[in-house]
Amino acid sequence: MLKPISEERMMKLLIVHYILYIILNLTQNLQHMHYVFLIHGSSCPDDWFETTVQALKDNAKSAIPDQYDSAISTVEFVKLEYAKLLQDNLKTLIDGGLAIPKINDWLQLAQERADSGANLVDGPDPKGITANFLLEFIRDVISYNWNTEMIRYVLNHISTKVLDIVEQAQQNDRFSFIAHGVGCKVIFDLLQQLYGDHYRLNPDGSPSMGALSIANLYMIGNTAPLMSKLDAFHYNVDESHVRIHDPMAIPRQGGVVKHNFRIINHKYDLISQLGSGIAINPSVYSSKILLDDVTGIWMHSLLKYVNHPAVYCTFVEDFLLGKNQAIANKNDLIRTYSQDLAWQSKVKEVKEIFQHYGQDRDFDSSLSLFDFVKSTAETILEQV
Repeated sequence: MLKPISEERMMKLLIVHYILYIILNLTQNLQHMHYVFLIHGSSCPDDWFETTVQALKDNAKSAIPDQYDSAISTVEFVKLEYAKLLQDNLKTLIDGGLAIPKINDWLQLAQERADSGANLVDGPDPKGITANFLLEFIRDVISYNWNTEMIRYVLNHISTKVLDIVEQAQQNDRFSFIAHGVGCKVIFDLLQQLYGDHYRLNPDGSPSMGALSIANLYMIGNTAPLMSKLDAFHYNVDESHVRIHDPMAIPRQGGVVKHNFRIINHKYDLISQLGSGIAINPSVYSSKILLDDVTGIWMHSLLKYVNHPAVYCTFVEDFLLGKNQAIANKNDLIRTYSQDLAWQSKVKEVKEIFQHYGQDRDFDSSLSLFDFVKSTAETILEQV
């Protein structure tokens, strides 16, 4: 015969039951974090991270005002930088000398302008755009890409910060990367190295159990294909495990990017257009977005990219909304944005600025301007 449960014991059981109920509900309602790593491109202003994050948040709030507060509460942006590492070592690179005198001249000019305190992104001064293209970008490409010690130094610095975040995160937290300009190549290299040195891959190229899986990878003003041709460690971007995971493909395609791998470029972004002729296998990425609305002279600016509805609406859908959810008026936002811009006048300004590349050069159309820029890149490639 069972003994009756005393009131005291019954009360203890009820308390234990209540505590377990609370714990269960807290666990079920626990919001998993989404860590979004941002890395800059060449010639970025000091406040690039703060202004980019604020622009993404402001634009997201305008796109989904009713859902915004709840959606953004689980997103944490993380700043990754490499510029100071390159700047601090630029003089050492110049003193050591390089095999190509012309490129060494450019590096020296970049150092002189940096020593003088010149801000290369202030505006349409005659030398400003020239410095942006021929000095800042090429300086970063050469000082990072051609120096194997610098590559390891930069990647070790960035991977330490990434892994610190990943290892302190909770199970089921998500991780994404938004890279810009030369930062695209740095992140590509980071993910290329991380799986092998720190994480294991399955035979098909997908992350093994317990390895980091990337939710989203955005390459904005993408330089990775071009820079891979100039790399001290040459490799083919089509053959990398940095690609979209597609288990339904025949044959099955493994990759470290689980949901979205987007390449976002601009028709009038000189830097991203340099590598536009280098084909990437479409199976590697989810989609390509090519913008053509001109809102200023230097369209390589990360801020100009994230202020475009085609970019920030896609960001909202990929990072903030649930699967298969979309912004209903996305096309209207893009159409309105494009109609509000008088880009022809801006292209005229761009041509006037770039006349300073050579006094004897007459840019009678945007096409001739970009032909010139591409030929400059080809000249560099020929000297490698």
